[in-house]
Amino acid sequence: MAKIYILIKKRYSYELKIIDEMGFNDYFLIVYDFVKYAKDNGILVGAGRGSAAGSLVCYLLDITEYRSIRIQSSIRKIFKQRAYIYA
Repeated sequence: MAKIYILIKKRYSYELKIIDEMGFNDYFLIVYDFVKYAKDNGILVGAGRGSAAGSLVCYLLDITEYRSIRIQSSIRKIFKQRAYIYA
């Protein structure tokens, strides 16, 4: 159990660092607000889409229901591929 906790903590810290470096903090908070409002008001919410849907941060914020800790994909790679859109 301790090994899983360490893995989750490392992954969570890594993703938060990448999100901050890319300047997506506000984006995650806005998406969180929309999804929370929808769920609180009985509005159906999909499983999640987009470049960050597989992140552990999204799962822990209850934005998605996808347990990404089983997948070792790099959130940095996902964001870097789409970073040109925001440049």
